[in-house]
Amino acid sequence: MRYLILSRPSVAYARAISAHLYRLTRPDHARSAEDVSAYWCGWLVHPSTGAVALVMPDEDIPVHTESDADLLVQAVAHAIPPAEAEKLRVDILATRGTRAAPLLFVPQSAQTQLRTHSQMEADGWFATPAEG
Repeated sequence: MRYLILSRPSVAYARAISAHLYRLTRPDHARSAEDVSAYWCGWLVHPSTGAVALVMPDEDIPVHTESDADLLVQAVAHAIPPAEAEKLRVDILATRGTRAAPLLFVPQSAQTQLRTHSQMEADGWFATPAEG
């Protein structure tokens, strides 16, 4: 599992990115009443800084043949160079109908914001229980 520290420290932004990742697997028109979530992954808020990170599981996700790459691309375009936004769109379209690791959809310039559990722990992301 990896963690992606987001460029916008906002839970609403984390929800939006997670929802757009979920839409790659289940576009709105392909959802059913049995769907129990609208999000692909969870998120964390740093207890002292307010930074927000997505919790990125390691498993591959099925990319629906009719998924809309532009929703995710538009949501992150503010934080990455235009060429990376276009590469992200092309990469998503190329994986339609297959399974792909969502970490492949993390643009190159954002990969510096990926962290391991140990790094997050060292940076104080996980509150420790009070003694007593």
